[in-house]
Amino acid sequence: MAKGILQNRDFIIDYVRRNEPVSRLRIAREFGMNPSTVGNMVETLLGEGIVVESPGPRGRRVGRPPILLHVNPGAGRFAGVDVYRTRVTAALTDFSGNVLADAAIPLGPQPRREGVLRSVLTALHGLLEADDRGVGLKAIGIGLPGVVDRDAGIARRYDPIRDWRDVPVRQRLAERFGTPVYVDHNSNTVALGEACAGDATAYDHVVTVLLRAGVSMGVVRHRELQPQSPLGAGELGHTVIAVGGRRCWCGARGCLEAYASAWALQRCARRVLAAHPSWEGGAAFAARGGSFDPALICRLAGQGEDRACRLLRPMFRFLGTGIQTVVRLLAPEAVVVSGSFHEAGELLREEVLGVLEQPLRHPVRVPAIIVSSRGDRIGAVGAALLAASMVCNPIHRVP
Repeated sequence: MAKGILQNRDFIIDYVRRNEPVSRLRIAREFGMNPSTVGNMVETLLGEGIVVESPGPRGRRVGRPPILLHVNPGAGRFAGVDVYRTRVTAALTDFSGNVLADAAIPLGPQPRREGVLRSVLTALHGLLEADDRGVGLKAIGIGLPGVVDRDAGIARRYDPIRDWRDVPVRQRLAERFGTPVYVDHNSNTVALGEACAGDATAYDHVVTVLLRAGVSMGVVRHRELQPQSPLGAGELGHTVIAVGGRRCWCGARGCLEAYASAWALQRCARRVLAAHPSWEGGAAFAARGGSFDPALICRLAGQGEDRACRLLRPMFRFLGTGIQTVVRLLAPEAVVVSGSFHEAGELLREEVLGVLEQPLRHPVRVPAIIVSSRGDRIGAVGAALLAASMVCNPIHRVP
């Protein structure tokens, strides 16, 4: 990377934001810059109120403790939105990623394009009206399902929302709020939320598997999203785990999504319900205004209900097979499973680990397997973090 780009102060702001607290010397070493140059930039940022100082731990060193840098939480506001077929979730954060307000708007059983966009606008307006601190909105991030064209800011396709074709999401939000808008697949925004503000903050290299109607994934290293193809990447659910296996809704056979997803669970649960009409898991088909809700069956499994456990155990083993491929390719320190199945909790974790811990001639390090406890809001928080990072670091390629 060109030296001139590295000396752009915005990259230093983003580095401090992602790694705080940090010293001036650490910044100079990371960017290969002259310490006096870094010092001059930091003094400017201090004067503008973008970063603040605090004394570091004294430890056993003689003399003054090091002075560490943090971003000033009050230097800006960032809004994030997560869209799914059953609801819109939004969060407003400060510059440090602390959540100041959030909102959730349920969608009907057959949501339409304009209704979903109205819900997004309503959620965002509500957050901004609730924030009376007089700090300006710097940017908006939004995580979307389906096929998302990140560079163009367009939602290309998502069948569960009617008329959801080539939706100019970035343009619509930018026109309404007059601020930069950053669009990405919600597997990436959930991944950023989990790694930077969720259950995996103790790890440096994190893969998050988003298990909802389908299966997708996002990768975060050094608290920074690792972008993939701008269109259609991260679709773990359409990797083949059984050649010639079950027919997937995409038309292929043997996709992971045909074995482990809300869509797959719905098909299996319907067969169980036909054989046992009084099964309490049948309530999953009447939840959320007529949409199938896997959370209810996961809750039953978490309580030890036999039929729910028998449905989910093989599904989670198939999921473990998909995660095993990810582990062998990327060797993450932690894998977070987020989405609609978190209430299965320890059952999910045990079955995935059971696959990963099988003795092999070419063993790999088994990562920590974390079942997210953060709920739907984490995707919106991750979208706000994406906006904060992209404002400072639009190329997403610094240490």
